[in-house]
Amino acid sequence: MKMRAGFVLGLSLTSGSCLAQSATKWTAGFDVATVQARKLHRPMLVVVNENQGRMRSIMSAIYGMSGSKQLNRWILVQVTDPQTAVLLRRKFKVTSTPILLFLSPSGDLITKSAGYHWSGLLASMMDCAEQLYRDREMLTSGSKRLPKISKLLLTLKLAAWKGDDGSVSRFMNGTRFSPSFNAQLREIFIGLATTSLAGGDLTKASTYFEKAIGYTFSQSALSASQIRLAFCQMRLGQPNKAVTLLRTALANPMINEDEIFAASRLLQFMPPTAIGTQTRR
Repeated sequence: MKMRAGFVLGLSLTSGSCLAQSATKWTAGFDVATVQARKLHRPMLVVVNENQGRMRSIMSAIYGMSGSKQLNRWILVQVTDPQTAVLLRRKFKVTSTPILLFLSPSGDLITKSAGYHWSGLLASMMDCAEQLYRDREMLTSGSKRLPKISKLLLTLKLAAWKGDDGSVSRFMNGTRFSPSFNAQLREIFIGLATTSLAGGDLTKASTYFEKAIGYTFSQSALSASQIRLAFCQMRLGQPNKAVTLLRTALANPMINEDEIFAASRLLQFMPPTAIGTQTRR
């Protein structure tokens, strides 16, 4: 029943894509978007992709959110011009195609993301980026009032979501945290995993997603990480592990329809031998 709901959702996203595209407001060009972001004090969601053929996952996710108030809080821009794309890739240290850049109104990097996207994941990424931007403002303006441990974890979280794993490693090595900080540690490892994926390092992304799952004790937060880890393992040539993870995610009673659709779609890309092996077990 859940599998069917996922495919129905996928069909509805496809059939409604023309209406969704017309309702989604795109800004003409990166330079124009930068000016608008500063003027309106809104963050930017930048889709960098010189190869239009690989755009489907990200664009379906964006059109799946069409009309939402959340999307209207952002300046949206597609970068398909090779020269601009190269400049942005160098500046923000990304190699994957396509790539999502979440930028502050002043053009600073909040976080970056790549890989398989669905509208629920994109919505949570945008929520996260908005929260990261507020966290950075709070750290800058009210750091004297923050307890030392809160300031440390906030600094680690911001570094992780910008892809600065060196700073995180220096802080984390030899530091013991109470179990009460598991949720914050999970966010740190999700940040490192997401930005590693954006940088094209699938092995490192897999390691960090596994660590994030180890700190995840909420069933509702578990499936998204399992699906993204499965995506990494599929790309790394480990389809059996990926299938096991996807089926575990689909068996989670707290999985939502967007995640069902995403897991079901990824299963379609798995080789029959991996599906058959898992079925016999």
